[in-house]
Amino acid sequence: MRPCEASTPLHAARHWLPSIVACVALLAMACVGSRPPERSALLVDTNPFHGRSRNQIGPMTPKLPDGPSGSPSRFCVDHVSSPIDPSEDDDRLPAFEKSIGEVLRARGFEVVGAEALNETWKRVFEEAGDLFDRHTGEKDPERYQAARRAALAALHDERGCDFMMIPEIMAVSAAWNYGIVRWDGAVYPFEKGLLPGHDSYGYVGALSLHLNIYDLEGELVYFGTGGIQPTSELIGGFGKDVFEAVAVEELLRSDERNAEAIWLATDQMTDERPNAHRGAGERE
Repeated sequence: MRPCEASTPLHAARHWLPSIVACVALLAMACVGSRPPERSALLVDTNPFHGRSRNQIGPMTPKLPDGPSGSPSRFCVDHVSSPIDPSEDDDRLPAFEKSIGEVLRARGFEVVGAEALNETWKRVFEEAGDLFDRHTGEKDPERYQAARRAALAALHDERGCDFMMIPEIMAVSAAWNYGIVRWDGAVYPFEKGLLPGHDSYGYVGALSLHLNIYDLEGELVYFGTGGIQPTSELIGGFGKDVFEAVAVEELLRSDERNAEAIWLATDQMTDERPNAHRGAGERE
């Protein structure tokens, strides 16, 4: 990707926003294909917030419903999907998934990992047999819904789960002003180059964590977001703002930023964070 240049703030916003929106749409579609299609369908069909950033949807979903009386809620947590397609020896997404589990446990929840979730889900759908109409070749809605209900019930009966969490890393647009980027609860300064002029502002691409939580009836009960990092850096300012794309290999490398995004996305699941895990930087 070539560095982008803009001589005025208005020109920057007008010239680059369509490109950002197009990239966001393309990368958001890439995220969905990384998990079994029946769970992707659950995500897209039932979540009106899917693929949208916090500043597009307004107030967040209220505090997550409590689990069974006297015991912490237990989550079956799916693999995280991402527009980044890492190689087999790339540990970024496994590390991110580990951090999700650590934050949930620090908040007092119990966690069942993605391997156990997928083992149960796959077995139930295999036992359900052919879900397609032999005459039309289309998916049979009744058989499909029955299989999905059975899979959700099995997560409760076999894994003891109260909720299913589907985490996604999404490409979004983030607003910036005078060298500060603000989106989905995150507030970060650009780390390279000169500060822009006082009147400079616009949008850059960014990565955000989206957490979609369903009860075991398949109803969306919580949606949380947390900004991870911008995907471009400001490398020049003062009248001619110039940006440079962050190399894909450098995305999701900061354990601190990744963890802070998870804390942001789960902030409304409990009344407050444990004192030891309050954000280190400026927050909205």
